[in-house]
Amino acid sequence: MLSFFEPIKKELAFVEKETIKRLRNSVSLISDIGIHISKSGGKRLRPALVLLSSKLCGYKGDRSIHLACAVEFIHTATLLHDDVVDEADIRRGTPSANSKWGSKASILVGDYLFSGSFSIMVSDKDLRIMESLAKASVKMAEGEILQLSKHYDTTISKECYIDIITKKTAELISSCCKTGAILANVDEEKTEALASYGKNIGIAFQLVDDTLDFIANREKLGKPLGNDLREGKVTMPLLRAIEGESKENRDRIKQILCLPGLDGEGLSFIFDLIRRHKGVEYSLDMA
Repeated sequence: MLSFFEPIKKELAFVEKETIKRLRNSVSLISDIGIHISKSGGKRLRPALVLLSSKLCGYKGDRSIHLACAVEFIHTATLLHDDVVDEADIRRGTPSANSKWGSKASILVGDYLFSGSFSIMVSDKDLRIMESLAKASVKMAEGEILQLSKHYDTTISKECYIDIITKKTAELISSCCKTGAILANVDEEKTEALASYGKNIGIAFQLVDDTLDFIANREKLGKPLGNDLREGKVTMPLLRAIEGESKENRDRIKQILCLPGLDGEGLSFIFDLIRRHKGVEYSLDMA
């Protein structure tokens, strides 16, 4: 990842400074929550892709810095809202904002960051970029709602799962790459090629991220293994196991997922099935 960031190391440092600067506010709760989650160890993949795609296309200027801040604000807003929806206590190994300041504050600061991102875009005055990021934001919300509606649903198809992760993750990453192309004013073919590349990165990123719930080191992951299962999220490693199992075991998986405080024997049963059907390897190969 370090080598991935090397060509934009200087610009990414400017983004970090600009992000913190924009988070400082006379309303201390905005500053406290915004800076807390901003400094909690995120990868900065989305702003990095704005910077990399714009540099790839030959753009020279500081608009990429401001727009990289805008996409990081959008992403951070969704993290705040996601942790409220998931009732998460931990985010990247540190206390989540909702566990420290409460759900109401997290939702409102998330709303503030969404508004702030679009304020940056309005100041930039590029309707194509505004349209791309606005559409991505709508798709993200659709994806999160679709995922919520499918919690504990062991009958969802792989296609439905891919649709969920495309909307909730890949659409914004695609728009980040497209933003860089638009900044450089390259032709439509190159712009759409970068957008497609970004979408594929986003799908692969989420596929890999979803496997971590089954194999990652707890300290590295920043949350307990099986956390997605406890929240009722049916991801590709589990779908791979379900499709190869008997109806009896499929019914048992559903019963286990619906148990409050999923742990112990039930969790071990699902993990064993995923190992037996190589669900993690299947997901990584797909990525």
